[in-house]
Amino acid sequence: MKTSILIFGLCLFALVMAAGIMAADVTVRSTIESKGMVGIMNMAGTQEVMVSGEMKKDATSLKMTNKVAKFLGGGKPQDKIEIIRVDKELFWDIDVKNKKYTEKTFAEVKAEMEKALAEAQKEKDENLKKHPEDTAILKMDVKVEKTGKTQQIIGYTAHETVVTVTTYGEDKETGEKGTFTIVFDIWAAKDVPGTEAMTAFDKAYAQKFGLSGQGQEAVDNALRSYGIDPKEMYDKMGDLEGMPLMTVVTASASGSATASAEGKDNKAKEEQVESADNEESSTAAKALGGLFGKKKDKDKDKEKKGDSSETPYLFKFTSTVTEVSTSAIAASEFEVPAGCKKQ
Repeated sequence: MKTSILIFGLCLFALVMAAGIMAADVTVRSTIESKGMVGIMNMAGTQEVMVSGEMKKDATSLKMTNKVAKFLGGGKPQDKIEIIRVDKELFWDIDVKNKKYTEKTFAEVKAEMEKALAEAQKEKDENLKKHPEDTAILKMDVKVEKTGKTQQIIGYTAHETVVTVTTYGEDKETGEKGTFTIVFDIWAAKDVPGTEAMTAFDKAYAQKFGLSGQGQEAVDNALRSYGIDPKEMYDKMGDLEGMPLMTVVTASASGSATASAEGKDNKAKEEQVESADNEESSTAAKALGGLFGKKKDKDKDKEKKGDSSETPYLFKFTSTVTEVSTSAIAASEFEVPAGCKKQ
């Protein structure tokens, strides 16, 4: 009898603990930085993600980082908040500065996505009718590699996983080939508090929003159209465990003469933007002159030496976690701030 009571008590304790984990709150703060697109995407800022049950708040503050953009009025932080309420099946996008917000239901957003996909397919079919001789072939490849490398991030041991998604293009008539590659360099740790809460929210969101059933079938069909076996891809991605503490996303184009030239041209222009950033400017003419003028001497030296160690990229995005907290979060954090008007 005592044994039965003990087992019952242990089971009850386990259920309470499990419920506590599922309902736990977590706040993740990060620094974010992006570069590329001829300096247009040169930005830096912070991000704060809060999760409590079926509620999520994503607050970002970004500003342009090159001095020319600052001079032209683009250097002020841009604050934005997105709230996802799975329990209410709502999205709220909040413009903090202007105290305005938009509201969309899950159904409305799904309808917009379906419409966009249908229009894209229609456009593809119409182009095929107009240009049946089109000989372009596209194929996609996904590789997931656990490198075995580790590093300490905010006191946790993060393991590196590199996910490479490459789209290959080929013109059968001309023989020209090109590739577009996105590399996700992910450093994740398994023992970070709050990971369970994040995972629980993602599962609830996927179920309610429709990233399963017919929605999942549509994704699978899209992958198959690029020659990817969905099951194989999910098996590979299933090895990703823990909370990402640092993620670096890099996109590049190469292969064909056009893609290669575009990448090098973008890199050269970005170097000019960075050159302008590092020069003191007191007037508009000086600032703009730095943007389109001569490169720094050290850049010239690199060109003379033929230094090509850095692969040109279209854009690069880096997110690094600086703090994780499991303190309780007030329910008001997941509501539209007072004074905001609905648009």
